[in-house]
Amino acid sequence: GALKQVVMKAVYVSISGFSASDIQRLSGVGDKHYIQKIMRKLIADGYLVQVGRRKCDHGNSIERVFTIVDRAKFRLDLVG
Repeated sequence: GALKQVVMKAVYVSISGFSASDIQRLSGVGDKHYIQKIMRKLIADGYLVQVGRRKCDHGNSIERVFTIVDRAKFRLDLVG
């Protein structure tokens, strides 16, 4: 519901490459697994595509970086 809309808006305003951690920071949603679940669905539905990888903020692992394939379609279909 409302929490998912917050995540969708955070994804939409992330113009260039972003990770699940970036979306977590922007949305204020505490559960990163919830964000990853939403992002997996967006990837499967063709809204997001991976554009690279980078070190996590804490530097211990690698995280995937994504971008929106078609911002106009994303906004029309998902942001409202």
